[in-house]
Amino acid sequence: MFLRWPFGHPLGEPFNKSQQRAVLTEALKAMYSIKEPGTILDLPFRWRKTSYDDYKDLERLRLLFMDYQKNQIQEKEV
Repeated sequence: MFLRWPFGHPLGEPFNKSQQRAVLTEALKAMYSIKEPGTILDLPFRWRKTSYDDYKDLERLRLLFMDYQKNQIQEKEV
């Protein structure tokens, strides 16, 4: 994953939990979607300019990730 952010801030701004949660969520999704070693994902997040409201509800994120994970596993079985 690649983010155009200042060095030393791999997960985002200090104390910005929604932003950090967004990065971690996308990293976990990438673990299931990347097919080739060395693949780099350029995430669309911008430093201090992106809204992370979609990543605030932890239960919703957990359910979405479980569903995403299940779909990826089913695709590999086919």
